[in-house]
Amino acid sequence: MIGILLVVLLGSLLGYLLPLGVPLEGNVYFVLGLLVTIYSVLEIMWDTLNKKKRERYWLTGFIGNLLLSLFLIFLSERLDVPLYLAVIFYFGVGIFDFFAKIRLLVLGE
Repeated sequence: MIGILLVVLLGSLLGYLLPLGVPLEGNVYFVLGLLVTIYSVLEIMWDTLNKKKRERYWLTGFIGNLLLSLFLIFLSERLDVPLYLAVIFYFGVGIFDFFAKIRLLVLGE
């Protein structure tokens, strides 16, 4: 758990110090990749706290979620229909759900 926090801290520090920007055209893709990553990390933390080791499940879930989400955003741009909102809603709700589960487990309730 401490290793995860150190990696997050190091990544945040590097992100703050390095002057990297995301082009305006790729903002939706970047945000979606960030949401899928946060969702997957919280899912891994939840499974780890419940003593479940499912590495293959985590990897295929992350890659599958990312590819399906990217496809929906691509399709959304081609059809000019805001399908990306459904993807953002799904992962947003999942992030809050995993966060609540982890919080309750850690607090012992």
